[in-house]
Amino acid sequence: MKKYIIIALFLLLLFPINTLAYEKHETVYINLNSNGEVIESKVNNHLKYTPKEEIEDETILKNILNISGDEKYTLNNNKITFKANGKDITYQGTTDKKLPITANIKYYLDDKEISRKDLIGKSGNVKININFKNNSYNNKYNMYTPFVVTTVTMINNDNNTNIEINNGKVVNTGTKNILVGISTPDLYNDIELDELKDMNNIEISFNTTKYKYNDIYFAATPKLLDDLDLSVFNKLDNLDNSMNELSNGVNQLVDGSNKLVDGTTLLSEKLEVAVNGSKEISNGLNELNNNMSSISDLTTLVNTLYSKYNENNELLSKINDGTIANELKFGIEDATNKMNDLVAKKATYDYLKSLVEQGVELPEEQLAIYNQLNENIDSITAGIEQYKKGIEEAQKQLANLPTSAAALTGSNQTIELILKNILKIDSMNYAPQAIEVFNSNINKLVGGVSQLKDGSNELKNGTFALRDGMNKFNNEGISKIKNVANKIKTYKSRANSIIELSKEYKGYSSNNAKESIFIYKVI
Repeated sequence: MKKYIIIALFLLLLFPINTLAYEKHETVYINLNSNGEVIESKVNNHLKYTPKEEIEDETILKNILNISGDEKYTLNNNKITFKANGKDITYQGTTDKKLPITANIKYYLDDKEISRKDLIGKSGNVKININFKNNSYNNKYNMYTPFVVTTVTMINNDNNTNIEINNGKVVNTGTKNILVGISTPDLYNDIELDELKDMNNIEISFNTTKYKYNDIYFAATPKLLDDLDLSVFNKLDNLDNSMNELSNGVNQLVDGSNKLVDGTTLLSEKLEVAVNGSKEISNGLNELNNNMSSISDLTTLVNTLYSKYNENNELLSKINDGTIANELKFGIEDATNKMNDLVAKKATYDYLKSLVEQGVELPEEQLAIYNQLNENIDSITAGIEQYKKGIEEAQKQLANLPTSAAALTGSNQTIELILKNILKIDSMNYAPQAIEVFNSNINKLVGGVSQLKDGSNELKNGTFALRDGMNKFNNEGISKIKNVANKIKTYKSRANSIIELSKEYKGYSSNNAKESIFIYKVI
């Protein structure tokens, strides 16, 4: 347990607020073959909060496609400019740039290496070894950019037993097992913390009567530490002083407790176990409670994605049944008629104006018309230009309806992939019920953690009050806590460098992304 408490101090994922005029969220999708070699990759850049008419972004991507709408763009010297008109923009492209995290995957049957193709249908003890390499070395700091990689897969219970994963957790749902592992590639080389020594590797093992391949996903992010995470070191400074005072007090209690009978000594040992156990439970609950905002963000993400999915389907339906095309055609016809009316008025004005300039005295009726037109000629001219631009834009939208439909279809395919993996469903037909259950379970989790946290604090306070009166075993426990605190404090300067490295990582396909996420799928 101590190992994971120390690791947790280095693995708090924070996402600080960005104050730019727009935010750029970068998601890289990578397909890998069975050995971990890259087959293809695509980069999606989502530009959020774009109040300006035009938005300029830096990119090295090629084969760029606007997948959020039909806004046009220009590309010049790695600068891409969209006619956003205040809308969010999501565009997709490709690049040959080397990925910051790569994986080497090997398969074993009864401890002998075997290809995945040959492993299909076999029985015996299976091991899947995934070794991650961090390719993002920073020469300025002589350290690696800190990445956290989450590995996820599922294994059915039908013909598989003794399912295990290192550096992770196996959750049995009854019919299948969900495996989640955490890796920090090459972080040990920078921190030299023993608990991180085997965090480059994920190994999945199980016994099977008939091996069947299951999809394996990796998600990597460089957001490992932030300034706020180092507040723990400041607290440890105060803890060190408090521990010294407490240690002195306990030493005095020890001097006065030498006359206690053997039964009291035994009671002290049991209380020491209770103290340490309650502290570990409390620390775990505090950590989970501090990350409730991430759980709430996940709930919001699920609801937002499903709402966008339905919105896309509704728009696709209107495109496919001709509703939008008819609306655009009607708008073009109506605007053309109104523009022609204004053109006729301008022609009348131009004719009457030419007579006036020639000195011709206009009849009273024509003079009234001329004066009225002269008073509104600027509005008439501007109106003609506005109608002309509106007609051109509507004609472009009409011509681009097939492209828009394709973009909406692509967007929904991406949403389906994400929601199916989060909700663990095979078809989007089950999404409404699955989301309802998902939200209900999250609410129960939030409430349950709060109650557990309150209860554990009461238990901890009561146990500490009893411990103050115990014998020398209390002092031994306090000494262990002090040793752990002092050990962690020695890594403060290295942790500062990791924070700076994490901040300086601004994207894979550019250098201005607020957030970068890499999603790998082994196919």
